[in-house]
Order: sequence, then C-alpha cells, then structure tokens
Amino acid sequence: MVEVLVEDRTIHIVAIVEQHMLKHRGRMIVAGYAVLVSPPRELVESLRETVQAIVMQMGLENGPCHIELRRRHDGWKVIEINPRMSGSAMNRMIDFTYGVNLAQETLRLYLGKQLRLHVTRLEHVYAQFVTAHETGLLKSVEGRVDALHVPRVRDVFIKPNKG
Repeated sequence: MVEVLVEDRTIHIVAIVEQHMLKHRGRMIVAGYAVLVSPPRELVESLRETVQAIVMQMGLENGPCHIELRRRHDGWKVIEINPRMSGSAMNRMIDFTYGVNLAQETLRLYLGKQLRLHVTRLEHVYAQFVTAHETGLLKSVEGRVDALHVPRVRDVFIKPNKG
C-alpha cells in the first residue's frame, strides 16, 4: 500500500506499507501493517513510476490518496485506489514511523500552506489486528492497560464490531 500526497501534480510518496494477510474461511483478511522504514531503492523507484502513472490517469492535482497494489512477476497490479488517506491507524503509524502527520499535512495543502513532509525520525512500526476465531457475544475486553505497559508498545486500540 502506498500513501501519497499530491501537491500541484507533484507526487509525494509519504509511506510504503506492507500488508500482512491471513487466509480465513477461504477469504484473505488483513492481519497487520508494517510501515517500511527504509524500503529498497528499486522498490521505491518501481512504485514511483507506477504511482505517477495512476495519479496522472486519475487526474488528481492536489490531495491525498492511497493505492493498494500487489507485485507480480509482470509488474504491479492495482487492487484498490482511494482519493483519501487510509483509515484505521494509518495516520498514527506514519507519524510514529517518520514524524509526519499526514492528516495535518493534508489540511496544510488545502489551506495553501507549505508542506512539512521531511522525516524527523525513523522507527519500525507494526500494527497487529487480533480477530476472534468464533462468533458470539463480546462481553468485555481486558488487558489494554497491561498491553500499553509492554516496552515499545505505543498504542492499543480496541474496536469491537456489533453482531
């Protein structure tokens, strides 16, 4: 997945994020995200070319977008494109990794202010999703405070789904 901010048709690749997938009941579900701290140059250049072509074809001149891609032997295949930044914990992950708040920079873009996309830190960040293996009634979730006290854990977010 590539998080992009376009400014006057100039493409800024803000983050490259690897999705970790699990197969569950014949379906692929996202199990976690890893922000690539120092992606290989070849990967960045290959993605830059592909992202540039996609963004130009979309006609996006200003704004955020994220593009989910899968690499095959014959090149990049687009899975999904959204003209917005990724949801979930992505903004916090990018901020924890690089010191760049993509939501704030998107607002700066729309307000006509200069972007501040320079990296102020490099930290490895991984988001792990925990999914129940069976259906039922969720009565409570325990251990959030304990998890926050584990070294290097920055955030714990619990989002139970109704039903």
